Amino acid sequence: EVRETVRLAEGVGEDGALQPGPMDRGVEAMKMFHSFCKSTGVTKIVPVATSATRDATNQAEFLARVARESGLKLRVLSTEEEGYYGYLGAVNALDLRDGFLIDIGGGSAEVTAIRGRGFVRSFSQPAGVIRFSERYVRSDPISSRDFKALQEAAAASFAEVDWLGEAHGTTLAGIGGTIRTLAEIDQKQSGYPLDRVHGYTLSRGRLDEIIGMLRGMTLRQREEVPGLSRDRADLILAGAVILQQLMERGGFGEVLVSGQGLREGLFYEHFLV
Repeated sequence: EVRETVRLAEGVGEDGALQPGPMDRGVEAMKMFHSFCKSTGVTKIVPVATSATRDATNQAEFLARVARESGLKLRVLSTEEEGYYGYLGAVNALDLRDGFLIDIGGGSAEVTAIRGRGFVRSFSQPAGVIRFSERYVRSDPISSRDFKALQEAAAASFAEVDWLGEAHGTTLAGIGGTIRTLAEIDQKQSGYPLDRVHGYTLSRGRLDEIIGMLRGMTLRQREEVPGLSRDRADLILAGAVILQQLMERGGFGEVLVSGQGLREGLFYEHFLV
């Protein structure tokens, strides 16, 4: 899975189609990945596509190009499958018995309910960091008007998830690059002694403080924030606000960070059955 490598959701046209540039980069990434696997003797590859490809009006064109040019056949995950594999990866990495899991990606966010370590239900919304950054983060630093619109859009994304009302007092865990990055920023600022985010707990109070810091910065200033890689500097504010609004909706005081997610879930299904 190469969703960390290529921003397919970037520059999606008004017609919902993947644009030529991101598609070219996606195909190149798949070609390089397949070549690397062959050169290292890897024979079992499980390539999947998530939100950007799933929602694209020209999905068939992109899938055909990937198959033709890279030799890999992508499996497009449904929203339910994406939520399930994220759950499978996280529940086998954390002591997560009863709670909720959020995965904030580039094109969508998935929320999953867990009871007795079992998968109960999931919910997906097109509230991804790339979609929201392109739509709402249009000023640098972000204006009060744009920031309010970002908050309102994030809050609306979770407004109809009635079962989040059951969340009070339960654990919220998080997977994906946005949540790991927010944890890394907090670790750097607090002088955390370990270079590891798995199992780290980020409090709602600290998240609010980080958002307050990021919203007052220009993109160039965000690029210099310890713990924040430059390739995420343009997306991190939107991701932080999405997480903040989910925590507000469910009354969560903290989020437990998992270093394992969708990719590990796919691994467990295919290789540990």
